[in-house]
Amino acid sequence: MRLKSLPLVTEDRIRRRHTRLEKRRLEIGGVPAEFDFVSEDKQIVGQIKSSKPRRKGKLKGEVRKQTQFGDFSRDCLLLAAKKKAKTRLFVLANKEVYAEFCESPWGKAAEILGIRILRERV
Repeated sequence: MRLKSLPLVTEDRIRRRHTRLEKRRLEIGGVPAEFDFVSEDKQIVGQIKSSKPRRKGKLKGEVRKQTQFGDFSRDCLLLAAKKKAKTRLFVLANKEVYAEFCESPWGKAAEILGIRILRERV
């Protein structure tokens, strides 16, 4: 799969395009889950991650990536559960992490489930 040439987006640009996007807790199967931005009508939901590739510390290389992508997958699963939302966005800040996630099985699964993966410059 070729990486999509989507424009860089920022949280402000996302918020300006839509009426009032705010951090909110929504219920999923009776359990509350927090989303980074939700429109008033709940038609737009999204998560923003500013994770960077980590090369030092306890978790290095592949182990760190698997842990990070596991966290991303959890967030995408929450987005996928909001079936009534017309737009489900997963925004990544780091160019390298974005490229790796889009090419991973987790990123491809998220796209198949209708989640748009975008990149934001921090």
